[in-house]
Amino acid sequence: MNLVNGEWTLTYDNTKLAVDKERSAKLMPYVTNEVTNIMDAKGTIKSNFSEIQNLADFSNGKALARVYFNVIGTGDTTDRKSTRLNSSHT
Repeated sequence: MNLVNGEWTLTYDNTKLAVDKERSAKLMPYVTNEVTNIMDAKGTIKSNFSEIQNLADFSNGKALARVYFNVIGTGDTTDRKSTRLNSSHT
């Protein structure tokens, strides 16, 4: 599948997880025009991209995004189930 553009939001429990920013420097490894905002205080990552001339190729099960976390807390967590993806493809 070739994508023209997409945007996504990922939420996480920031009392239990912290984004490993060094390992997560390039969250979308198969996209060249990535714009990402990691909001640690809210436990939210928002990202988008547009590939007008060089469509992003996600054939063969390639990952759209990769985020690495460090565990910083233990105990019960809240299942937010709010991750969404909006995209256009050809």
